[in-house]
Amino acid sequence: MNQTLLKEIVTHIFSNFAIIPSSHVDLHKTESLMSSTYLLPIKINLLVEDDYDHNIDVKLQRNVWGCQLSVAQNEIKVLLGDFSRSSSSGLSEFAMVIQSKDAPVYGLYLIGNGDYDNSALAISIEKQGWMMCSTFLQATFLAAMEQVKDLRLPWNKCSQYNDLYKDLLSLSQFYDEYFESVK
Repeated sequence: MNQTLLKEIVTHIFSNFAIIPSSHVDLHKTESLMSSTYLLPIKINLLVEDDYDHNIDVKLQRNVWGCQLSVAQNEIKVLLGDFSRSSSSGLSEFAMVIQSKDAPVYGLYLIGNGDYDNSALAISIEKQGWMMCSTFLQATFLAAMEQVKDLRLPWNKCSQYNDLYKDLLSLSQFYDEYFESVK
């Protein structure tokens, strides 16, 4: 797997949704997926080690945002979750799941404060768990996302997202397990 290409694809998708800064996205014309327009009432609950006292666990609640787009008979849904485990480190951690109607779920993971070296792009076919995408699947996903962007259709706040929310949580678990196994 080409890690440099993977990092570029993941950061490109996150910047297209105005989640991370990019020179190719005009923030005056693009509303961030992280805006209040797309904020959902559900939360991500994290139990993390305290930044200052490592013997204490702290409960954090993080936001989830969602948008959807309808094109002809197809619907594309996107959920973004903030999985940042620390407020003091400045290290952002985001998971995003994207699904087109009757298609596999794609999951993107991004950690960093500008370097994003631990990016991931995975796929879940028929809810059978996650697997990292091959270069071919990465390119196919990027091409599809570029087609969606080129349509320039308006996104709406996501509805009926419970299954995709479960996918978002399972993607985070997969990411943690995957990167723990390759250390």
